[in-house]
Amino acid sequence: MIVRIAGILLALLLGMSGAGREAAPTAAEDEFIIRVRLDTADEVFMLSRIYRLDGEMAGGGATCSADLKSPLSRTVYEIFSERDFPEGADLESFSIRFGLSDRIENGDVPDAAGRTLWAENEIAVPVRFGETCGVVISGDRESGYRAALEESPTAQ
Repeated sequence: MIVRIAGILLALLLGMSGAGREAAPTAAEDEFIIRVRLDTADEVFMLSRIYRLDGEMAGGGATCSADLKSPLSRTVYEIFSERDFPEGADLESFSIRFGLSDRIENGDVPDAAGRTLWAENEIAVPVRFGETCGVVISGDRESGYRAALEESPTAQ
């Protein structure tokens, strides 16, 4: 009985500390997910994005850690919903460009935006609702960042 209680307490502590791997999210029927792998020499504190349909700006946003002090995980999941696009939007022309910030000073996200270095390229991503695809961002702050499709995007 004591061993079982100790095991339960250990599992709870590991869960609260964030230890272990979080499960990858699964795209709902009205969503698609872009799994971004940060294969960069630098720690990334904020990942910004702008996305387009037919070359026209459709939206943007940014992801950072909840405490505004910690670097992001090496894998970030960007979740898009049908609500992010005009009704009947053609996703065939979806493209995205990423920007990376190497720090956030004193929890000041606008400062991080000023430190954002945008990837050298905007990439077309073959997205479909209900699926996940992968992008890899490589490089460093000094020589620049580059985004590319993962060689084997996975559908979910």
